[in-house]
Formats: sequence, structure tokens, C-alpha cells
Amino acid sequence: MGKLLLIWLGAVTLATAVQAQTVEERFRRLDSNGDGLIAWAEAEPTRAAEFNQMDRNRDSYVTSDEFAGRAMSLGSYDADGDGRLTLSEYVGRHRAMFASFDEDRDGHISPSEFAAAQQAARGASK
Repeated sequence: MGKLLLIWLGAVTLATAVQAQTVEERFRRLDSNGDGLIAWAEAEPTRAAEFNQMDRNRDSYVTSDEFAGRAMSLGSYDADGDGRLTLSEYVGRHRAMFASFDEDRDGHISPSEFAAAQQAARGASK
């Protein structure tokens, strides 16, 4: 779970302002319907929006220049190894990470599962 966790959480911290958010604030940002759980249907649009924000030249690919400054390398997401990231690769990697965080396999990430993922990422990055 370590590497996937770091990738997913690195993407959650899109900008300095987001990095300063508390675990609770990050959770609320992803819990768009406010039910206290994060379903993939809630997280996926956020990931797509992040990709679109990174794709500054709007060519439907994110290159290493556009990806610079992220917690993980572009290669961590680049499934086909062509040196550029597609929306499908970015969202697909996040989908896999979401599944790994859903410890009880109920299709949702609870606050405790999210907090455990955050804690593990902090430990892994030290």
C-alpha cells in the first residue's frame, strides 16, 4: 500500500494551499455529497479536474514539465511508459489507490480509512 498511498496522497496536495489543509479538510473536499464517506464516484471528478489543471497547454497529455513539483514522479502514473500522462492513466492509478485504501471493501473510504492512509503516507515519506 505504501507506494500507491504516496502517489494518491501526493495528488491530493495539488497546491501549497491544499498541502496546508488538515486531514479533515482534505476528506471534506473529496466527500462532495457530505455523507461522511468518499465513494469513487465522488473522487473521480476531483481527479479529472486535477488532471485538467495540470494540462496547461490543453493537449490532453501531462508532460514532466507540467507534472513538476508533485510528490511522486510522472512515471508513477505513466502506465504505458511513453513519458506523458493521459487522463485515463491518471484516473486509473487513482482508482487502484482508492481500492487499496478501502480496507473493508465496502466501496467507500471512511474518515478512519482516510486518516490511516494519511498517517501511512507521512510515515513513508520520512
